[in-house]
Amino acid sequence: MNKKYDVVVLSPHLDDAVFSLGQHLIEWIEQGKKIKIINIFTKFGNIEIDLEKYRKEKDKKVMDYLKVKWENWNFTDGGFRLSDKKMLFGGKIIKEDDNLKKNIEKRLKKIKADLVLAPRGVGGHVDHILVREMARKIMDSKIEYYIDLPYLWSNFGWYGKIKSFKLGSRRKNKLAREYGKEYEKVVRRWWKLFGEMIVDYS
Repeated sequence: MNKKYDVVVLSPHLDDAVFSLGQHLIEWIEQGKKIKIINIFTKFGNIEIDLEKYRKEKDKKVMDYLKVKWENWNFTDGGFRLSDKKMLFGGKIIKEDDNLKKNIEKRLKKIKADLVLAPRGVGGHVDHILVREMARKIMDSKIEYYIDLPYLWSNFGWYGKIKSFKLGSRRKNKLAREYGKEYEKVVRRWWKLFGEMIVDYS
């Protein structure tokens, strides 16, 4: 990634950027900011090829609508590489992901942006935690953290000093609905996408 962006969003999965930052994205685009979204864990394994294709098609439609640059890094989603749910939602990086961690570090070092947004990891999902910790460790760019939706609504706590808060609009909700089955499965209630927060976490 040689081009410098105003904002790069590190999205662990194919819907995290829009679910958690959709309203921010809409407004930044209107302001003319150069934005790139990087989806990191986008490979589902050989037994879920159709699901992976479906999710990627839905995400591409949203990215094209937003008219932002984007790319998929195609590391394997934790739900398909880990059999133990305690590992998946344990809130920490596990030894089994050591090689994965090194590969992600290499790619993160190539990012050039005025601001990098990483997930805060409030739901304890190992993919979100891994991205957060790798970004904190090696990124040269300024880093802030977005509160992961919809996990926020079941994991209240202190997450850091609020840098930006925005209420989700109908336009954001319309974007989120484009994710189809994932929207219905994960969000269930529109209010779970209602407010977005970016925090300064140290």
